[in-house]
Amino acid sequence: MNVPYTVCEFEADDEIAAMARHLNCPVLSYDSDFFIYNVLYIPFNTLDFKPKPVEINNTKTFVLECKIYKVEYMLKNFGGLKEELLPLLATLLGNDFVEKKVFKKFFSQLKLPKTKKKSNDQQKCIHGLFQWLQNETLESAIEKILGRLKKKEKQRVLYVIKKSIDGYHSKHCRSLKYFNLTADETPESDWQLSEDFEKKVLAEDDQNENENGEDENANCENNNDDDEKSSDNEEVSSEIDEEIEKADEDVHELRRFINMTETQDVMPENKGEEITENEESSGSEVEEISDLESSIILQVEYYFSDRNMRRDEFLQRTLRDYGGWLPLTILIRFNQLAKLTRNMEIIAKALKKSSGFLEVSEDNKKVRRRPDAPVPELTAALEREITNRSIYAKGYPRDTSFDDLIMHYKKYDVENIMMRKFQREPLARVFKGSVYITFKTREQAEEFKNGGPHTYQGRPLKVLWQADYLAMK
Repeated sequence: MNVPYTVCEFEADDEIAAMARHLNCPVLSYDSDFFIYNVLYIPFNTLDFKPKPVEINNTKTFVLECKIYKVEYMLKNFGGLKEELLPLLATLLGNDFVEKKVFKKFFSQLKLPKTKKKSNDQQKCIHGLFQWLQNETLESAIEKILGRLKKKEKQRVLYVIKKSIDGYHSKHCRSLKYFNLTADETPESDWQLSEDFEKKVLAEDDQNENENGEDENANCENNNDDDEKSSDNEEVSSEIDEEIEKADEDVHELRRFINMTETQDVMPENKGEEITENEESSGSEVEEISDLESSIILQVEYYFSDRNMRRDEFLQRTLRDYGGWLPLTILIRFNQLAKLTRNMEIIAKALKKSSGFLEVSEDNKKVRRRPDAPVPELTAALEREITNRSIYAKGYPRDTSFDDLIMHYKKYDVENIMMRKFQREPLARVFKGSVYITFKTREQAEEFKNGGPHTYQGRPLKVLWQADYLAMK
């Protein structure tokens, strides 16, 4: 039928919404997130596939009937709720970027409505949020949410809120070029918090926050004493770092609330290959790390590295399906890690000792890259910067494995190792015997390069700056 299409490697909602805004057309979907995006939305189950005859300009034709949802109608039903608050509502209830548990302290103080109708706690919570937000602006609501956290947690939670809301406002659409469309000369997002507001909410000390935590307009009840507040805030700190368990329960309740349902994605069969890198600080005391644990950390850090996260399609799909988490039941199938161990207890214990940006779930069953350490967009400037701290090395045996290289260079602060392979048959995917080694800083790369002569298993290695090698080709 020659219908052009494009496929997103990660979550597609933001991209679809941006495309719909550009084309001023509705989105046909079965995803309740589009009740929140400011786009025209046709719920898939309202589409009647039986053609209906109609007459337009004295010409008989056939149409498919459907219902189009407009966000302004929902706003009217809730006392003129401000549209700018809808993304915050979705963030508080839990979306693809953040889980509701992050805001546990806030919800513990939210006044829930009394109703004669039979409804569960989640449904009451949704109603309570709608009622509370009717009296708030975006900034006043965020200020009260952060006011229930310790100062040290405010900046991180504010980051999570902003990142989540960004997705609902994004106008940047990467897919336009595939349809020969030109992007608008508009900013990627048309919302932002004022700089003065951010400074204000982040500068408030804990004592003021506790004293002013109660607010009439917040419709929240706060009867805890000082000790309980301290305990609850520490619990929130723990919740922020714990796993997001692909619990769509909150989202499903919102769907029921607006009389909609949807099917869940099913994770594909996994045949994992190496993937990524790491960077998180757990704040725990330094523990002794065994050789096996060191190897596990290095391998999984590679799986979650910037470079691997950009190129590994299987990992991208799996993280999307599990809300950003990678279950250890899948991780142990990855070839190189499986050579080290398939014991998930050993793996979880090792990864908790990582000093990078890896985060292990509270039940020790999943691992992820921390939400506040996203993979940066690979711009031309970033590519040059990475090349500037990368080394080209040649002279390795053809049967060298990635794990061999990881172990050989583990004493250096290596960010990434890329094994160069032939692209054409009959040697396609065969190791060339050369690698690119990326260090975390230019200074570390210089120290390594100048520390020669370099050898591998007694073999001399040819070592150049990657930029110099590329210039010679």
